[in-house]
Amino acid sequence: MLFVKLPGFLLAVGMGLSMMLPTHAEPASRLDNRTQNLVVPLDKPSAECDAAERQLTKVMANLPGKADRKPEFVAVAPGQAALWGDLFQTGDCFALVEVSPSSEESGDAGVGFAEWTGDRWQLRQMWRIGTVWRPAGWEPDGNDYLPATPATQPFLLEDFSGDGVPEVVIAGEVGRYFQGNYLLRFLPKTRELKLVAYAMAKPERVEDYVRLEFDSGRRAIWSEWEFCQWAGDELRSVASWHSEVGYGESDPTFVDGMRMDSNGKPVTIRVLLGHGPEFAVDAYEVSRNGLPFGTMRVGWRDPENLPQDADDIVGAWLFEKMTGLPRRLYPGRENEEPPDLEKFAAITIEGNNEAEKVFSTERP
Repeated sequence: MLFVKLPGFLLAVGMGLSMMLPTHAEPASRLDNRTQNLVVPLDKPSAECDAAERQLTKVMANLPGKADRKPEFVAVAPGQAALWGDLFQTGDCFALVEVSPSSEESGDAGVGFAEWTGDRWQLRQMWRIGTVWRPAGWEPDGNDYLPATPATQPFLLEDFSGDGVPEVVIAGEVGRYFQGNYLLRFLPKTRELKLVAYAMAKPERVEDYVRLEFDSGRRAIWSEWEFCQWAGDELRSVASWHSEVGYGESDPTFVDGMRMDSNGKPVTIRVLLGHGPEFAVDAYEVSRNGLPFGTMRVGWRDPENLPQDADDIVGAWLFEKMTGLPRRLYPGRENEEPPDLEKFAAITIEGNNEAEKVFSTERP
């Protein structure tokens, strides 16, 4: 029995391989009721809005708007930074501003989105997102410690849709091994920003997909990558890859792959590798959407001389079969074409003819 390390877990590769479906909790707080509560209504008077207006005035006091101005980042003081200019190639001047309360005031940390109206900055939107960032070259010390190295600026402009208009990434909270990142899209008709995604690392554009990353933080039990595509101004999940190591002896150790069927419904397959961090089995159950889906075996043609990157070869093969995405998008090996597992091993499926088609040795 050979144990092969894949991202976030150990995969036992010997006489066989197999699967079953997820019962794990949500990997992270995505766009649900919790994230919707980040939006601060500006149509009702509140001390929170008043404090934000004062901070906006303070940060932008010497930064008058100007049409077609190239985006510029300025840090006036700790907790008082802004990215401003023609942010979205509209010929208008907008600003993303840290509007956290001053040391003399109380309230939630926040980010404001403002527009230059010709004679003043008008606050258009606000979110309860506490930005965390440090200048390039920052090193933690006893007076300024963070459990992970944060972004070097609170706001980032990057085109994740390929339409030439950048989206906004806000660098949020920092935890052990991660930083919350909030992805927003500019809506030209309403001249507002729409929160479209949350991730625990900076989103990445990978070919035709926006890839979001999540993990279990300090316990380092699981990792997940979600692949999304744009549908108008919405970012929709089309596939995901999840790997998890059982924390306790009875906890399952597995990988999940999710893909959409022809009707747009999610289909999830799990490879159940064993239970707990220590495991050794020869055949693996296959489940689809919680129902038995056969048993998988992988028999190496030359078990005494396995390829050096056997872990990535197996992982990329499973990734392709389970998510429907090309194996070159396998996390950690992007834009590299891994060798075909089929050249090194014979893969067999027992007990389910449909599973045989899913895990066919033919390329999709």
